[in-house]
Amino acid sequence: MADIHEVENRLQMIKIRTSSDFIGLGLYDRSRKRRNDWLIVLGNRSSKYKLMRLKAGQGIAGTAILTGRPAIGHRNAEDSAGHCPVMLAEGLASAAAFPIIRDHGVQGVLMLGNRDERSYSNEMISALEESAQELGEVLVPYSLYAETEGSH
Repeated sequence: MADIHEVENRLQMIKIRTSSDFIGLGLYDRSRKRRNDWLIVLGNRSSKYKLMRLKAGQGIAGTAILTGRPAIGHRNAEDSAGHCPVMLAEGLASAAAFPIIRDHGVQGVLMLGNRDERSYSNEMISALEESAQELGEVLVPYSLYAETEGSH
């Protein structure tokens, strides 16, 4: 099991490697026994994300959770990804979200964003999918959740 600081370090490395302005790791529990929160966020300009809950199908993070596949969103998109609460709160022009799949289900989401318009190449998407799966392997979702639950 990785501790919260190791996961933060991994996220910081991904943020730097991808030249992203924002990166967030959210936990998702389909049973709703726990709140579906953003566990770690780096590069944020506000704390509004703390008030936002992950909901399947809402915004790009929710789209990744619902479909179990990566989702890409742009500020001016007509679909729901363009109306992503985190993108709006953080002033992101483009973002990508990747499901974290463990034990045959989506247990979290990795979201990256930029405040300038950006395209995500197929190679970058593949690398980020791999990063999300690596996070899933080191992340024991609710052990880390319990460590941070009181800090929200």
